[in-house]
Amino acid sequence: MVQADRAERSLNRQRDFLRLVLDTNPGLVFVKDSSGAYAMVNRAVADLYGTTVEHLIGKSEADFNPRVEEVMHARAIEHQVISTGRPAFVPAESITDPRSGTTRWFEVRRVPLVLPDTTDRHVLGVASEITDRKAAEDALRVSEDQFRHAQKMEAVGQLAGGVAHDFNNLLTAILGYTALLLEGARDRPDLTADLHEIKKAGERAGALTRQLLTFSRKQVVQPTVLNLNEVVFELEKMLSRVLGDDITLETVKAPALNHVKVDPNQIEQILLNLAINARDAMPRGGVLKIETKNETMPADPREPASGSRLPCVTLTVSDTGCGIAPEIVDRVFEPFFTTKGPGKGTGLGLSTVYGIVTQSGGVIGVKSLRNKGSTFSIRFPAVDVPLDVRKRGGPPALPNSGTETILLVEDEPGVRHLVQRVLSDRGYDVLEARDVAHAADISTNYPGPIHLLLSDIVMPGLSGPDLAQRIVAQRPDVRVLYMSGFANRLSTAHGSLSPSVTILHKPFTPESLVRTVRDCLDVAVT
Repeated sequence: MVQADRAERSLNRQRDFLRLVLDTNPGLVFVKDSSGAYAMVNRAVADLYGTTVEHLIGKSEADFNPRVEEVMHARAIEHQVISTGRPAFVPAESITDPRSGTTRWFEVRRVPLVLPDTTDRHVLGVASEITDRKAAEDALRVSEDQFRHAQKMEAVGQLAGGVAHDFNNLLTAILGYTALLLEGARDRPDLTADLHEIKKAGERAGALTRQLLTFSRKQVVQPTVLNLNEVVFELEKMLSRVLGDDITLETVKAPALNHVKVDPNQIEQILLNLAINARDAMPRGGVLKIETKNETMPADPREPASGSRLPCVTLTVSDTGCGIAPEIVDRVFEPFFTTKGPGKGTGLGLSTVYGIVTQSGGVIGVKSLRNKGSTFSIRFPAVDVPLDVRKRGGPPALPNSGTETILLVEDEPGVRHLVQRVLSDRGYDVLEARDVAHAADISTNYPGPIHLLLSDIVMPGLSGPDLAQRIVAQRPDVRVLYMSGFANRLSTAHGSLSPSVTILHKPFTPESLVRTVRDCLDVAVT
């Protein structure tokens, strides 16, 4: 009898010790029978479901977990373990916490278990929580995806910028010589009609290359301190014409809006691109709403949860259109990605917007629901600087001819010959240089004054700014005017020019060339 009591006490101690080990284990330990009912659980399982160990016994996971899909997934695996007699490992299995509704993740191992002296098969499960690890892995995966996306955008941007630069040289010659032919064919309406078609096609191509340059962030920008409300106000009439009569344009402009430093022309391009996209998303009409307001944005967009925030101005463009499918909403800013049919879109509109916003130091995001519309939110850092005075009108234009000497530096023969011809016809004395070394040699040996250096920016060897630095050192009174298909070598790290720099964007027309040259020379003598 004493021996039996001693054996029972020993057995009870072992049972209590085993229960202590199980309940002290932070992981989930459970045994389920073939019907899915719990035959044994430790305290961690009971704590997960907010109940007691005793209350769980005999009940199934479906009695506590509100997520049917999670319960069905677990039952399928357990049935497989019982039927095959082989263990199963799930590296990441979700279980919903019924108290908070949050999803917790576990690494779960299940093995078949046959109780002694029976044929009943059970499943022994051991699970370790990996919620924090999975969150870190997900964050790393997102970061890697963003990095790959950035690499892809950079690669395509480099290609787009190079193509646009070369194409702009060709368009400058095409549009320039077309303009000269139009001047000489005013009495030939049959010929001028064809030339106007060439001119319109060239202008459309020029608009496309500007989009490529903006997307690649190689388009030069000249930021101005301004109030976004003014840009929205000035663009309202044009946007109404673009949208048509069946779309209502609403604008909500916040009073006392903070100032931002951006290129006003690029803001107009943003609004125009988003308006055209919205119009296409509302074929039966709707509402386009443009709103400005003062908000704050993360100081470091890469770490939005850091807590440090800066004042910003938010420009919101929303529509009541068809919306964007959830599976593609993350791709809308990719270059050449479009949901429009063949021939109806280049896929550059939103990538252009993305390029402008990023180049201007802002951030952009999109929210969309199918058949509920889309909302694009753009945030620009606010600046505590007085507004720049934007030129409106101005004095009558001066004659675009002159007698000054201009040193022309352009490595593209078609562009160089065009510029030389146009300026010579207007009375200027043009010294042609095919590259930087040739231009430096002319500057050194030319005995007379050189009033203007008109130079391309991107050339083999040294760039236009490098050349300008040399020539200005020799001739301090010379004015400098740059031509460029893109200006990344002249720009700062943010892709912007100082206000003192004058640039003539390619493709340009003879009219814009002589006007810009004259303006640059007139500034020199005022």
